[in-house]
Amino acid sequence: MAYLSPFRYLPADAVFPVDALVMQRARKKLLAEFDLGSTEVQGMSKHDALQWLDNLNADELGYHKLIYDRPAILMFLEKGEVSKERWYEGLPSDDRAGSFIQGLVQHQFNSLFSDAFQKNDVTRLWTLATFDLPEVDKKGRYYYSGAMNLLTSYYHQFVDIAQKANTNAALLQQFLDQPFFGSMGALPPYFNAMRNEFAITLLQTAEKLTDDEVKDHMKDYYAASLLLKTARSVAASPEIVKQASAKFAGVVEKTSGTSRAILHPDVQAQQEPKKTSYKGCLIAGFIIITIIRLLMLVLG
Repeated sequence: MAYLSPFRYLPADAVFPVDALVMQRARKKLLAEFDLGSTEVQGMSKHDALQWLDNLNADELGYHKLIYDRPAILMFLEKGEVSKERWYEGLPSDDRAGSFIQGLVQHQFNSLFSDAFQKNDVTRLWTLATFDLPEVDKKGRYYYSGAMNLLTSYYHQFVDIAQKANTNAALLQQFLDQPFFGSMGALPPYFNAMRNEFAITLLQTAEKLTDDEVKDHMKDYYAASLLLKTARSVAASPEIVKQASAKFAGVVEKTSGTSRAILHPDVQAQQEPKKTSYKGCLIAGFIIITIIRLLMLVLG
């Protein structure tokens, strides 16, 4: 059920406790919406909506009035509109009022954020990221549990597939092509730990894909590229860059007792030994610039 303010039907200057006659008028106003053809109001049927209004007690009406008087909260709860205002400032110190209002905000944010992540709506994720979340370090699970559960389920799917990478490389490639990877860069720092787990597992899996049984080195390059997109943790970035650089530059594939370098797929094979040094410098420069640019995007 989406949030519905009883003050859409009650007068804004209602005095508490609200007079029974005033409540009766509010009930008739609500009924009028259904009489005009509506089958639901904010996800509630006629029966549920009337029961909801009838069962509101004086304390709850007071909390709803606090919300109604603060457009930043009201618009967010009713329509999901994001304001950059510190919506929680100025709320009464009453723990019950604060818990009631913050509980509604947390539930709404969690629902909106997980829905945007599930739909790979990067623009919406960035918009929601501008909404000021108090004590997010301590209460992040209340705001992000839906998206975190979804990301965790993706990770477990990936681990299961990664364990069979040598025998089912096609399934792994199919999984790595899923759209949700494009949304991971828009997730806030709260997701860094899980994002880094993805990155490290990608690296470990990429190593498997260079075995003799699997010759498709494009997957190794793809894993290295995804790694830079998925890891935003500053603490983890040095090791990630080191390992990713090696994969961009080339990995060693053992073939019939010999070894040769598998280069970045965009780089032409070196045909003339005399040109190797010159081209090698260009490749190295390209690799370094590419990694720095990607890191600036994901860490910025």
